[in-house]
Amino acid sequence: MDVVDARACGDDGIGDVVLLVMRLVGVVENRVTPGSAATSYLYQVVSGTQTVGSPMPLTGLLPLAEQTTIHDWIQQGALDN
Repeated sequence: MDVVDARACGDDGIGDVVLLVMRLVGVVENRVTPGSAATSYLYQVVSGTQTVGSPMPLTGLLPLAEQTTIHDWIQQGALDN
């Protein structure tokens, strides 16, 4: 299952099911762990180190410079600025 925003699934209850499944496979809790790229699912999928789901983007890994930008952003606290 690819990671999706469960809220994007609408109000028909399917979002709750998606969220539950994502929690069961351990994806939701660590999508982004501020200060820890190694445990952040976002960084794992863009660097190809994830154990659940597919790498992002599906067409191939991001260039190393872009992976590093994401890594550094997470390590610096993943601020929403």
